[in-house]
Order: sequence, then C-alpha cells, then structure tokens
Amino acid sequence: MNFARVPITVQILALMAFGILTTAAALLAITFAGPPPRQAPAHLTEVARALAGNPGASKRFVLEQVQAKPKPVGELVVRPSLADILAEQLGENPQNVLVFAHGRPRPGGAVHGEVERDLPPGEFLVARRVSDRSWQTLRMGQDAEFSRWKWLTTLTIGGIALGAMLLAWIASRGITGPIRQLAEVARSSRSGAPLVFRIPSGPPEVAEAVFALQEFTRRNEEMTQQRLAMMLAMAHDIGTPLTRLAFRNEQLPDASREAALRDILMIRQLLSDSLLLARGWQGVDATVDLVALCRSIASREQGAGRKVAMHAESDAHIRGHALSLERMIQNIVDNAIRYGAEAEIWLESAGGTITLSVADRGPGFPDLPQADLLKPFVRGEASRNAETGGSGLGLAIVAQVVAQIGGTIVLGRGRNGGGLVTVTLPQAIFPADTKTPDP
Repeated sequence: MNFARVPITVQILALMAFGILTTAAALLAITFAGPPPRQAPAHLTEVARALAGNPGASKRFVLEQVQAKPKPVGELVVRPSLADILAEQLGENPQNVLVFAHGRPRPGGAVHGEVERDLPPGEFLVARRVSDRSWQTLRMGQDAEFSRWKWLTTLTIGGIALGAMLLAWIASRGITGPIRQLAEVARSSRSGAPLVFRIPSGPPEVAEAVFALQEFTRRNEEMTQQRLAMMLAMAHDIGTPLTRLAFRNEQLPDASREAALRDILMIRQLLSDSLLLARGWQGVDATVDLVALCRSIASREQGAGRKVAMHAESDAHIRGHALSLERMIQNIVDNAIRYGAEAEIWLESAGGTITLSVADRGPGFPDLPQADLLKPFVRGEASRNAETGGSGLGLAIVAQVVAQIGGTIVLGRGRNGGGLVTVTLPQAIFPADTKTPDP
C-alpha cells in the first residue's frame, strides 16, 4: 500500500498516533528498566584509605586542599561520632577531623536509634587538618554510571523524537508536494488555454482538486466559445446593414456623407476590436524576432506620414504568436500617436527578459488606477469621442496578450512628460527557429 495515496486526514491521524505511541513506549521502557543506577554508599574505612593516600583507595572520591576550615554546606550537618571513628582509623586527633553528612545525630551518638559506625547514603564531606592554615577535604565524585544513564536516556528519547519528526517531514512533503505542483500549474496557466496537469501520485483529495479544476476550466472555455460565437454572429448580422448603409451613404450630401462614413468606420473598428479581445491568443507559438517586428511597424507608420522612432540595443527573441504580438505593439503605438501625435519605441534585452517601452509627448495617462485603465472600454479621454479617445479596447488587448506570454505591463510617465508604456516579457531560451511573417 502506497502511504502517499492515503487520504490526508488518515495520514495526519497516523502520524499523531505514531508520535504518541513511540513516546509512550520509550517512557514505559525507561520505567520498567528500573530506577537509575546510584553509587554504593561510602564506608569510613574506604574514606580513611583515600585520606591516607593509599594507592588502592577508590577513585570515586575527590581530594582537595583548602586554606579555611570547612563548614557545613546545604543539608549536611556535623557528625562528631563519625569524626571520632575516622580519626581513630587515621591515627589523628579527633579535633583535626571533621565529618559532614546527612541526618541529625541524637544524644549518645545515635541516629534513628542506631549507633553511628559508618557514613549514611548520599553526599558527605570529610576534612582533616594538615597544618595550622590548611585542610584536606574529601567528597564523593561524579557518579559515572548515573551520568551514562542520563545520556543514554536523553539520546534515546531524542532519537525517537527526531525519527518521528523526520517521518512527519517526509509525510508532509508527500502531502504538500502535489498541492504545490497544482498551485504552480494554476498560477502559470494562460487565460483561454486548457489546463494541462498530470494527476500526481498523492492523496486522493489532490486528484479530486485536479479533476474539479480541469472541469472548471473546461466549463469556462465552453462559455467563452459560446460568447465568441454570439459575438461573431452579431458582427456578421451588423456587417450586412453596415454595408448597405455604406452604399446608401453615397447619396448623401458631402458633409453628411463624411460624418456618416466616420460613424460606419467607428462601428466596424469597435466590432473588430471586440472580436479580437474575445478571441484572445490566436495561432501557433513560435520564436518571434521582436526587433524585426518593431522595425516593420515603425517603417509602416513612417510610410503613412506618422512620427514613429525605433531604438534597439540588442537582439530580442520571444516565444509567442507573431500576429498577436504585432497587434499588441501596434495598439501601443496607435495609442501613443492618438494622444501624443508621435511614438518612440525602445527595445532592450538583459537578464533573460525583454523590455519594450513606447513613449509619446501627449498629456500622459489620467489619474486612474492602472488596473482600471487596462479594462475594456475604459479610455483616457473622457469625451467618449471615438476620434480622440478610441474604442477603449486597445490597452485591454495589450494587457491580454502580455498576460498570455507571462509578462508585465506598467503605465507611467515618460521623461518628456507624456505617457510611457513599459512591457516586460520573458526572453526565448533558444535562438529564433521561425522567421517572423511579414505584417
């Protein structure tokens, strides 16, 4: 059974149960293993040999030389009867020997009804006068067995916790990995394009989300196609009366004929732009030479008597559809000429990106949010006059094409005070493999 394909809820419950059970098992093992080891109590005979410097004395004691007379520390109290026994074993004057240990001696030298003859369990401190200003002290050293037990217990619990965390990390990667892949595919998908995503070998919830997202994309595509079909039918039905109007327009007086002709051309342009926006990205992707495309547009505009300048500092190739890219650049240039009477194109490529900038000398963009200016039928000129403000679809078409390529668009103000449109596009990884068709 592949654990990665188990539902997310079951995986989380299994991880929690594993962590709880392993921790409980470790605690039970420590409990049934018994209490931690402790050092055996020290005997006065053993202490006497250590103070006398006997080579065979136990190494679990710590001998020190101090200048001041030792005093009781913590819960240790003076044990005179034990000091007398130790002094006798050392052959010392009882006044030169001190013993501090646990317990409070009773009159007659008894503790809890027993005669004191040995050190009680636990800590103790023994001191022997060496000179008038020097004392030799002896106390119990560190319990090596207990330290080893503490380290072993700590490492065992830490290892179990680390193993549980490692398994939790691996499981979380298996859960979140397919979700991150799905999010990346959704983020990089293009509007109007089918969502291509291989069903990951992960939890069933992710597969259900993929199917739902694919179904949602399919429904949106069907709705878009229905709207496009409706617009095509409307354009066809409106085109026929417009053609008849154009013929009848010839019978009107000159002044009326020119005004009617402008209205007919405006309607045709509005229909054309609306259909272009509805169709979106069209054609087969290929590697397009943007420098050649921009020069072709600039040359065509100059031939029509318009002021358009072109500057390119390096080659610039992009993966996209040539006709859609041409419409994008043409719309930006048309917008600059309409509002600023001239257009200046800069094309730069660096760091894997291509920057296309088009500036004019007009009044610049109105004081509106950029998102609003890029919406359909939003114009920078408030009169709603088609001859001065256009149809309001030019920048919307530009924004749509830029989004399809995965680029960004910024509307700002140029150095000369006019409008500045800056489009950043991803540069093609490979050199051009398809020539840009002549516009």
